[in-house]
Amino acid sequence: MQAGAQKNVGIPGITIIIVRKDILTRADAKTLHEKNLPVVPIAFDYLTTLQNNSLYNTLPIFALHIADLVFAHLLSRGGIEAQSARNDRKSSLVYAVLDSAENDGKVVLLNDKGARSRMNVPFKFTGGTEVDAAFVKEAESRGMMQLKGHRSIGGIRVSLYNAVTVEQTERLVEFIKEFLNKL
Repeated sequence: MQAGAQKNVGIPGITIIIVRKDILTRADAKTLHEKNLPVVPIAFDYLTTLQNNSLYNTLPIFALHIADLVFAHLLSRGGIEAQSARNDRKSSLVYAVLDSAENDGKVVLLNDKGARSRMNVPFKFTGGTEVDAAFVKEAESRGMMQLKGHRSIGGIRVSLYNAVTVEQTERLVEFIKEFLNKL
């Protein structure tokens, strides 16, 4: 086998890489730079790995596995463009009802229109912390969790991360409308 050759060991996803040590010592960052060759990112630098007994910057395999599952799921649902469109739809639904409520003097949005997030929508009811608390309590009784605002600003924080579906967002918007009608 050639120095630096790779060998698949029969286990899917597992490859053994065999490299002669004398080649590694000739491929340090300084030497590569002097020869106008690209320097290998340190996470993939076999010389660094050798010098640290394979313990330098060990990749977080479980986190990478979870990321792989998330990416596969994202791709199965149309990819980044489709997810972006879903996120635009979700935030548009929430902001539409809250903009209307703000115009009616029932809520205060905690971010300027030009700085709005599609992922986190913070607001407060104008009736005070008691109304915010009542909203959170009633939402929880309907299975809508984690709506309490951040501890530094209070109020309500609607999080519309990728895992939140358009249907779930529509349910939340209907609840917000119902709650606003009681005020």
